[in-house]
Amino acid sequence: MANKNRRRIAMFDLEAVTSSRKSDNPNRIGVQKTLDLLQKIPKDDWILTLWDSQVTFYCSDFKIEHLNNVIIYEFLLNISNRTLSDPIFTGQNRPGRTRRIIIKNLNDLEGKDVSIHVIIKLPENPLDTALMLVEAANGLTISNIVKFFNKVIKKNVKDKFPDEFKQTDPSGACDTKGNPLLINVDYKFEYRVHANQDFIDMINHGRVKNIFLIDEREYQTPLDQNGYFTEKRKVLEVSASGLDGIKSKWDKIKNLFSSKKSQYGSAKIVLGADENRPEKNIDFDISGSLTHIIGQNFYINSDVELLSSYEKFCDPILSEMKKLILP
Repeated sequence: MANKNRRRIAMFDLEAVTSSRKSDNPNRIGVQKTLDLLQKIPKDDWILTLWDSQVTFYCSDFKIEHLNNVIIYEFLLNISNRTLSDPIFTGQNRPGRTRRIIIKNLNDLEGKDVSIHVIIKLPENPLDTALMLVEAANGLTISNIVKFFNKVIKKNVKDKFPDEFKQTDPSGACDTKGNPLLINVDYKFEYRVHANQDFIDMINHGRVKNIFLIDEREYQTPLDQNGYFTEKRKVLEVSASGLDGIKSKWDKIKNLFSSKKSQYGSAKIVLGADENRPEKNIDFDISGSLTHIIGQNFYINSDVELLSSYEKFCDPILSEMKKLILP
C-alpha cells in the first residue's frame, strides 16, 4: 500500500531498440522518436488489457516539457484491477471495531485503481539511453510499464500507421525497377537498472572472482526414460580473470548480461575477499528487476496527503521527481 505522505522513486536507463526479420542491422531511431510514435494515436487508445480484460493499463495524463534545456516526457499511468478483493476498513472508534467493506460495482466493471508518475529525460545524443524515473506502486512495475509502451506501439500504433514501421533496406538492395527495397521493422523499449554509485564502486574496485549465469527451466526436462530425474536449472560458470586491471568492470559485466539475457534469466557475481571485506555473492535478475539491491532509489515526502490514484498529474509528486533530474 502506498504511504499517504511518502513515495519511493526508482531510476532506470531506457533504450530504444529496432528489430527486423529481414535485416540484422536496421536503423535505430532513438528514445524520442519511439516515444513520439505513441502520439500518432489518441491518448485514450493507449490501453493494454490482460487476463480476459480483468486488468487494464492506461494513461490518464501526458505532457512534454522543455526545462533548463532538457526535454522531459511525463506520464501518469494507471492500472485498474478487477481481480483484487474489495477493500475493508475497521473503525477503531466504533464498538467492536466493526468492519466496513467497499464493494465494487460489477455492472460498471469497476477495478481497484492505482496511479504512478513516470518521467523520461531525453539524452543529448538522440541514440543514447534516456534516464527514466518511476514512482513505485504495486502492479505498475518497470517491466509492466515497458510492456505497456511496447504493446501499444506494436499493436495499436502499427495497425493504424504501418508505413511508420518501414525502413530502406540497409544493405542497399533494390527491386527490379531500381527502387530501394523497404523492410518491415519493429520498435520497442528495453530497460536497465540505473545502478547506484556504491554498487558500481564495489564492483569496479573489487576482485570479480566468478560470474554465474543461471537458466531456471520453465519445463523440467527428463534426464532418464522413467522421469526419476529432471533438469531443474542450467548454470554456466564464467571466469572473470580478464577483468583484472580493468577500471570499468561493471560496464563490461553489463554488456555480458545484455548479450546473454535471452538465454539466462538470472546471474550471480562473486567478489573475492580482501582485507576489508569477506567474499561476497551478489544475486540479481539479468533483466534488472531487483531494483532494491542495485538500483538508484530516492524518497520524496509531501505535506499534502497523497492519493493512491489520480486522473491528472499530482504536482507535489511530479515537481519533486523533476527536481531529482533537472540540472
